[in-house]
Amino acid sequence: MVTKEEFYKKRSQTYVIDDHEADFRYRRALDLVKGRLPNRSLNVAEIGCKFAAVRAIMDERRIAHRYTGIDLDAGALAKVTARENDVFVVADADNPIVGLENNVDLFLAMEVIEHVESPVRVLKTLKSHLAPGGMILMSVPNPYFWGEILHNLRRAPDVEGHLSSLTHINIDAICRFAGLKQVVRCGTFNRIPFTRRLFGRHKLLSSDTLFGARSMIFGLVRNEDVTVK
Repeated sequence: MVTKEEFYKKRSQTYVIDDHEADFRYRRALDLVKGRLPNRSLNVAEIGCKFAAVRAIMDERRIAHRYTGIDLDAGALAKVTARENDVFVVADADNPIVGLENNVDLFLAMEVIEHVESPVRVLKTLKSHLAPGGMILMSVPNPYFWGEILHNLRRAPDVEGHLSSLTHINIDAICRFAGLKQVVRCGTFNRIPFTRRLFGRHKLLSSDTLFGARSMIFGLVRNEDVTVK
């Protein structure tokens, strides 16, 4: 038996700071919410933040923000260079997040929900910290991605700690039970075959297609913030 803490402590040793796939996801996610958030300094929080790489992209795009990063692995957070007003918390997303304010404008959960024991409970927790008009941006692996299908057909072992595989129907049900409404969504990228062998890492191509998108990004808001037309 291995505990969740032990698994992710070992898994974190394989994390790379220059993660071009995470960078691609962040950029796609921020494109998705452009013009949908308040035009002021944002209170941003992220679960499963690893090295808090999204901060640099937000700086690049001149998105003023205050940042709170939450991760289960203290070792990963120890490698992060904290800036003024940044807050970092070692916490398990499956449990209540102690000390987080209830005025988060943007909550990021990128490639996290498939790891948690109760997606509904986690999303309810994130919702409870949202400011009025705030949004949750989450990404999950696309179970219909050709690489994911091949992985399952080959019965390859899990090395990521994924506890669930979430279709669009599952996402709709989880959001419904959590009191959230999906308002925007998009795909991320396709990994171009054989490029890792040639270049040392996968070349990526934007994709929104069912079998071509490695993961899907969803923008969620509280039901009470949805404007009825």
